[in-house]
Amino acid sequence: MTPAASYRPMAGYDYAEVKALWDAVAELQPRTADNEANVARFLERNPGMSQVATDADGKLVGVVLCGTDGRRGYIYRLAVHPDVRGHGIGRELVRRALAALADAGIHSARATIMANNEASISLHEGLGFDVRHDRVVVAKEFGG
Repeated sequence: MTPAASYRPMAGYDYAEVKALWDAVAELQPRTADNEANVARFLERNPGMSQVATDADGKLVGVVLCGTDGRRGYIYRLAVHPDVRGHGIGRELVRRALAALADAGIHSARATIMANNEASISLHEGLGFDVRHDRVVVAKEFGG
């Protein structure tokens, strides 16, 4: 049976549950940049774009961060609780994030996915994303 899920934009008060979900998802590596203050700032700069999914009991079971630089959309930190995977929750979260971008006039999106996260890569390909092998992402973590 497919679990029922409800969807809504992420709010700052969701942070504790979102962090717990990120910690429960083996495919996601902990990131110091994903602290509460930084996520709150991201949500403020990108209102209504990041999405959460909750189960029938109101427990948070999925999340995706979504934002824009005004030209392109970016999708980060997609996570679905391992107990409810395979029922389209991740796909719906990404679909809703893309709809929020389109509503903001953004019609190009990128997703950052770890190279070994085959399930997420497959999900995005199923939504029409192209896996790009002609790009290299460089990253630097600095400061607190």
